[in-house]
Amino acid sequence: MDWYGLILAAFVVTGITAYALSLSFGSSSRIVLNSAPQESLALVAIAVANNVGTGASRASEIPVISTQDVVTAENAVVHDAMDGEVFFSDNFQQLSEYEEVAKIDIPTYLKGKMNKQDALENYIDQLTQHTEKAKATLQSITAQTLVHQSALQTVQTDIKNTQTKIEAAYKNRDSSGIMNSIADLDEFVLIQQDHKYGQIFGQQIVKEYQNVIQFSENKLQVIKANMPALVQ
Repeated sequence: MDWYGLILAAFVVTGITAYALSLSFGSSSRIVLNSAPQESLALVAIAVANNVGTGASRASEIPVISTQDVVTAENAVVHDAMDGEVFFSDNFQQLSEYEEVAKIDIPTYLKGKMNKQDALENYIDQLTQHTEKAKATLQSITAQTLVHQSALQTVQTDIKNTQTKIEAAYKNRDSSGIMNSIADLDEFVLIQQDHKYGQIFGQQIVKEYQNVIQFSENKLQVIKANMPALVQ
């Protein structure tokens, strides 16, 4: 793969990462693959990148049952990589809205309300709904992060094995073997980086959800225990 191919592959893998992560959220998912599991989307991205501009069919390189998934993956790249980081934008928006509700000062919120009891119960309902949604999202991100961790271990093994192949090919003066293995290594390194980013950002966002969930649950407990005083 030449440098142009590497850059394109990196772009496609990044786009597929955003798309693959977004599959964890029902409201965010716009496209459903026919057969590819989420963890193989990076490999689909590599196959797509290899095929761009060649005018040749390389379906054998696509590690999925249905080659229709390649078209779906291409569409996902165009929409998500260029239009905008669905995973991050959706979660940043959800966190911002949730934090805004969670941090409302109750005495200030109730001040001037005609029916403080109804107003407070409405706030409790809103905060509870945000908390339940956040818990579901947290579960999805946690599961996806574990997928990245597992895939990262697998691709690291692939990298070591490929490096061994390169050394063996060099000793045997096997030019084709060297270049083919280097091409494989380039792809594995891209996939490794993809899963590293997925793991790192997944863990970071998990912490943010955990913090605001804990804050909200504590706040709800305090509010419910002090409702009579708050609605005076």
